[in-house]
Amino acid sequence: ISIENASIALDNIKQVKNSTFDNVIRAYDKVYNSLNRVILPLDLIIEVDPREEVREAAKTAQAKLKNYIYGLAIDEDLYNVIKGFSETKEAKELTGTGKKFLDDLMLSYIKAGFNLGEEKRKEIKELKSVIDKLGKEFNSNVAAASSNFIEITEDQTGGLDSTYLAARKTERGTYKIDVS
Repeated sequence: ISIENASIALDNIKQVKNSTFDNVIRAYDKVYNSLNRVILPLDLIIEVDPREEVREAAKTAQAKLKNYIYGLAIDEDLYNVIKGFSETKEAKELTGTGKKFLDDLMLSYIKAGFNLGEEKRKEIKELKSVIDKLGKEFNSNVAAASSNFIEITEDQTGGLDSTYLAARKTERGTYKIDVS
């Protein structure tokens, strides 16, 4: 699913006049899960692809998707539709996983500050933005500082195949093991 398609689906949810579990909650869950199914492979590409340009493209795409998903957590129109459904008779009669999902979703909106005034929500949004930026910088710094190998001594090679070790032996008599 693309961000554009997700936006269309979410706009449809926001325009629902007669809220039901299927046209609000299940529809939201479908969009959210579709976006996350794109993010997870991007995480893998960022961590393991040997090509710098591919990893950078994946990081850019991942950042866009994560920002978009974060936007869902602070989208007041979406919150109002979901809250509106949560107050219906159908919502109050939910049991099992449907009830848990709705409860968790409403809790996530509370954590995003929707039980607070507009000024406090704005402050939370700004703090979240700073935290996200610092987290990205931290991850980039860790990745840049990490080497892609470790060097071990003969004493530390227990259980490793001799052919494997022979291909990794250095001039110093240690073994260079790739950990990327």
